[in-house]
Amino acid sequence: MSAVQSFDWVRNALARAGSYALNDEFLPVVTARDRCTPDSEIQSFISETGFERYGVAVIHDDFSSVDSCVILGSLNNTPPEYLAEWANVEAGRRDPVMQLCKRALAPILYGPDTYARADAMEMWERQAPFGYAHGVGSTFHLPQNLHVYFGVDRRTALPANRAEQVELVARVHLFGTFVQCAALSLLGSSIPHGQAKSIRLSPREYECLKWAAEGKTAWETGMLLSIAEATVAKILASALRKLDCATKPQAVVKALRLGLIH
Repeated sequence: MSAVQSFDWVRNALARAGSYALNDEFLPVVTARDRCTPDSEIQSFISETGFERYGVAVIHDDFSSVDSCVILGSLNNTPPEYLAEWANVEAGRRDPVMQLCKRALAPILYGPDTYARADAMEMWERQAPFGYAHGVGSTFHLPQNLHVYFGVDRRTALPANRAEQVELVARVHLFGTFVQCAALSLLGSSIPHGQAKSIRLSPREYECLKWAAEGKTAWETGMLLSIAEATVAKILASALRKLDCATKPQAVVKALRLGLIH
């Protein structure tokens, strides 16, 4: 399994993720008020998608040095007998998957080949028996040097069929978008009290985000609102700036959590 897929393949996976309507299925993660809720929802998700392990980490890193990474909070279902190794910062710096995810803008698929190419098979051989043999990892790079990592892992290989891979990665990445919002609130840099009151969406920004939450494309939203597709894109870009988000799914999830759209 290749660690870094071709640009077209990754673009297709992300496009598929963006095409899902942001329905009620993942909303319990967004509205979580304690760590038990996201853990329960993530456990249910990984069971449904055929994974065994998961990890979420909120990280502050300005990439100024090898020591610039600071983990603000984490949540995982690592078995107790492997937890010390999983949390080892030095091991993380040597882990090829973590290094790929550190700056990646798209999901990463990994397997033994990933470690073999990095001359780190001994690391893979240690972690594989604990459920960390094959997996998918997404890193959400946010403003103010914040990053949220969400990864799912299992002992068995990922699907060899490309269409099945795209479907799986798209679903993991979309779910990760919801997870990152909850993670910021519960594990690290939580949303300041009163932030929702300080954000003022225009009526058009509200409408465009609302339709985005329903899974509509910019073209479809433009047709519904009788405005140009390019105008929808500009309106959404303005909403992203107000919400301090890097992508449309992140903006939709944050707006839902803040109660700015319903």
